[in-house]
Amino acid sequence: MYILTFITLCLVLFSARSFLSIPNVYNAASTSFSSLTTTSTSSPGYTTHPPWLLITSSSSSDFQRRLLVRWTWVSLFQHSGIFDHIFAVSSTDPVLLPIIKKENDTFGDILLLDDIKDTTWTANHIKPFEFFKKVTNKGWKGRTYDFVSKVDQDSFVDPVRTWNKYLKGRMRVSGTEEDRLMLSMPHEAFCECPAPQGGFYTLSWDLAKLIARLYDGMEKPENIGQEDCMVGRFPTDAGEQYEFMSMDKEESFDVVGEKGSAIARDWSKDQVERGHLEELENVVFLHQMKEEWKWLAVKDLFDEDGWAPNRSSGGSNLTSLHAHT
Repeated sequence: MYILTFITLCLVLFSARSFLSIPNVYNAASTSFSSLTTTSTSSPGYTTHPPWLLITSSSSSDFQRRLLVRWTWVSLFQHSGIFDHIFAVSSTDPVLLPIIKKENDTFGDILLLDDIKDTTWTANHIKPFEFFKKVTNKGWKGRTYDFVSKVDQDSFVDPVRTWNKYLKGRMRVSGTEEDRLMLSMPHEAFCECPAPQGGFYTLSWDLAKLIARLYDGMEKPENIGQEDCMVGRFPTDAGEQYEFMSMDKEESFDVVGEKGSAIARDWSKDQVERGHLEELENVVFLHQMKEEWKWLAVKDLFDEDGWAPNRSSGGSNLTSLHAHT
């Protein structure tokens, strides 16, 4: 199995190097916030790097999905200059570790947690807290940010419209957040406090740092609850104040249905079906695309201005960088 994995990754990395020679394809090493023409209007006060770090939590062996993420929404919206994107990968596997490090040599976008086993339990309980702890303590390549997001690897994000609608207005000219913020669809189904839907949520940097510290102080972290609920539980139980801002239900969905008939479904308790993807407007975030065909179907409905179907029926462009100035 590992031999096949190694051969597959070698082919992937060879293809990646060839692919990277094509213009406008994601290249983390070449992206410079200060060199982008949008700097002065998109993020006042920032001259060195973006104010927002998005972290996709990725399975150690899922090289193909990381390529899909790099070459779809990350590449599509990197022109905005408002975010850095990395993958958080955990593994203690002595065979996989050098392969992951080779992948990072190629792309430079992997935060490796090499002391945590890559299991379903760790992914759903402790891994996000571990990478929040690591980036808020040490930064990413020496950088700190004003906002940090956790993204599932089966999620497709429009960060530009998210920034314009929800985050940009929170920034002062000095580039600091005004207060503690948690932004997401609310996890209404079973959490007993304001808590995010785990597929995509954003924290102000100081709130992420606080949550990581509270997690680190647990006596028995093996007894920790589900990650998405615990993101809200930690500050709530500690009596710490934060604002929970809910994303619009018209913007965020799970993707369900059979091949050729992708349907958007709400995250509410009633699991409301919203209909075929092409019939929706103003979509910002889609989740539960474990199957490749769903990912590719969603990819074709976005362009660099965001969700495309609403514009074909006379809808206005809400996702360009200057839409909410």
